[in-house]
Amino acid sequence: MKKINIYLLSAILYGIFLSLYFPESIEFKNDEQLAVKYLSEPESFQDTLKLKTPNEGRGVNHSMLPTRFVGMLTYLLFDNDFTPVSLRFLYTVVPISIIFLFSSRILNSKNKLFILFTLALGITNPYSLLIIRKLWTHGGPLTMACYLIIFFLLFERKTKIDNFLLGCFVWILVTLHTTAILYSVSISFLVFLYFKKNKSEIKYFVSGSLIGIAISSQWIYKVITQLGQSNNLLSSQGESAYWVLMFQYLKLENIKFDIGVKFFSNSLMSDISFIAGLLVGALVILNVALIFSYQFKDIIFFSPFIITGILFIIFDLYLYPRYVVSFWPLIYIPLTVTMLPKYQNIKIRKIIKSLLIILLALNMVQSSIIFNEISSNPENIEGNIGKVYDICGNKVDDAKACR
Repeated sequence: MKKINIYLLSAILYGIFLSLYFPESIEFKNDEQLAVKYLSEPESFQDTLKLKTPNEGRGVNHSMLPTRFVGMLTYLLFDNDFTPVSLRFLYTVVPISIIFLFSSRILNSKNKLFILFTLALGITNPYSLLIIRKLWTHGGPLTMACYLIIFFLLFERKTKIDNFLLGCFVWILVTLHTTAILYSVSISFLVFLYFKKNKSEIKYFVSGSLIGIAISSQWIYKVITQLGQSNNLLSSQGESAYWVLMFQYLKLENIKFDIGVKFFSNSLMSDISFIAGLLVGALVILNVALIFSYQFKDIIFFSPFIITGILFIIFDLYLYPRYVVSFWPLIYIPLTVTMLPKYQNIKIRKIIKSLLIILLALNMVQSSIIFNEISSNPENIEGNIGKVYDICGNKVDDAKACR
C-alpha cells in the first residue's frame, strides 16, 4: 500500500512540475491578451472592484467575480506591474495551496487511495496540462481550484462548517463559466443523495448553498436573461457530444485537434489513446459490475454525469473539450470509486487498481510528449493550443494571429 501511495504522490508532483516548468511556455492567444490587458487597467484597489469582463467572445460573457478576484490579487501582489508569466505563477499557486491545505486530511484519510488516484489521473491528464497554460480568469487553474475544494469537502469533511463551505463553493462555482451552472445543479443532486440520512449535514449544505447563490446572483441573473440569445451560437453539436467528449477525455484523445491532428497521428499519441480507450472501457464495466454486486447505493456517484448530460441537451449548450476538463474530479469517480475502503477485500479490486496504474502511466507518457514538443519546438506549434508568449506575445499586436 505504501508503494502505491508513493507512486501516486510522485505522479501528482510530476503533473505539477510539468505545469510549472518553463513558465515562458504559457499559451498566448486572444483570450490571454484580453486577460493581460484587462487586469492591467485598474489604477487603485477600488478600481479592481469595478472590473467587468470585456464584451468579447461568443454567447454569454464570462463572470465578473473571478476577474475581480484576480484583479485584486494582481494589484496587491504586483501593483499591476506584472507579466503573463507572473500571472501564470499566481494562478497555479492557488490549486497547489489548496492541495497543501488538505494534505494532512488526505494522508490520514481512510479514502486516501481513492483521493490520490483521482487527483493523480486528473492532474497528469495531458489536456489538463494544456489548459493550465492558459490565462483565463474563468478557467484553467482557478476552475481546478474550485473543484478541488468541492471534491475534498465532499469526501473529507470533518465539521459542520465543512458542509456549509461545500454548499457555498458548489454555487460560487457557477461564476467560473456558463456551463458550470449545470455542474452545480448535478453536484447538488449528488450531495443530497449522499447526505440523505443526515439532516444536519443537509441543513448546513443548504445554508452554504444559499450564501453561494447570493454571492453569484449577479452572474446567475445574467446567464438566465441572456442564455436564450446565445443558443444560436452555442449549439451543442448533437445530443451525444457530451458523452463523446467525456469518453475522449478519459481515453486521452480529445487533445488531438488542439495539438494538431497530424502530430497526434504521427506520434505515439494515437496508439496510447487506443490502449487508454480499452482500459477506460474495462474500468467502467468492472466498476459498475462491482458496485451493483456489493454496494448498489454507490451508483449515485454516476448521477452527475447523467444529469449534466441531460442538462446540456436541454439547454443546447456548445461543448468544447475544455468544458469537460473543468469537470475532471467527477469524471474520474466512475473509474476510481472502487478504491474506497468498503471494497477493501474484493479480489476484482486488485485488477481495477492495476488498470488504473497503467492508465496513469499512459497519462504521464502523453503529457511528457506534449511538454517536450512545446518546450523543444515552440515556434512550430500547430493546432489550436496557441503559440507561446515569448514567441507570439512580444511580436504581434493582435494575438488572433497566433492561432
